[in-house]
Amino acid sequence: MNKHTAASCFSTFLLPHLLFVPGFDERQKIAGVCCLAWNISFFPDAKQREDLVESNWKTIIADNDEVAPPEIEEGCKQELRMLMAKKDDLFPWLVTRIRRIDLRKSDRYDILYIETDNGAEEKEIVIFPDPRGLSLILDVLRGIQKNTAEQLALVKKAWQTPAVFDGFAVDEIIQDYSVQLCDLLGYRRTLIVWRESQPTHGVKNVISYWLGVLDEIEANTKAVLSAIEIGKEKASKHYASRPIV
Repeated sequence: MNKHTAASCFSTFLLPHLLFVPGFDERQKIAGVCCLAWNISFFPDAKQREDLVESNWKTIIADNDEVAPPEIEEGCKQELRMLMAKKDDLFPWLVTRIRRIDLRKSDRYDILYIETDNGAEEKEIVIFPDPRGLSLILDVLRGIQKNTAEQLALVKKAWQTPAVFDGFAVDEIIQDYSVQLCDLLGYRRTLIVWRESQPTHGVKNVISYWLGVLDEIEANTKAVLSAIEIGKEKASKHYASRPIV
């Protein structure tokens, strides 16, 4: 069973944009815009995408009595385009549309309901992580840092021999590291906000150091995905050059 469902990936995609946003109404709007961008991203034709951006903007205008200034219109459209590009970059392998979402407010977190063609899921989203959890996040980042560096070395070595990984293993690694890239955005947003709220330079410096570690992890994560693509290409050329028996 695939642990990275469309619903879980969308939840991960949405989280960095909801973190530390105080107004629930605003969080609902952000969730809706992210869902819209996610679905438009599945249209491969650039003109189709732009037509959908334009038509959805007209729908937004029709639902409001006031005329939005040109800079607001362009800002909203640019936000949609940015989110579509982010979906393309983070989850190029994922082609499941979101049929419906619903964000509900609970006592300590928001509850995100996501419905796709493959079913429905609910996710608890902590909007305001507690700074007292900093040590726990740093432990997680230590593990990710070590794992990603080791995985990069293994992938580069393994692809020297064609067909070391079967198709399932390759797909699994791609999904794991694509989701990891998205997770890092949430960690980065959290650490930046926590750093700004700290009264002492010592804690600020610690968080700044780990933001640098995040840069390293992100670079290694992208390198793992790139190494896999290079390996797949090498394997494809290897099999194409073999004589047919």
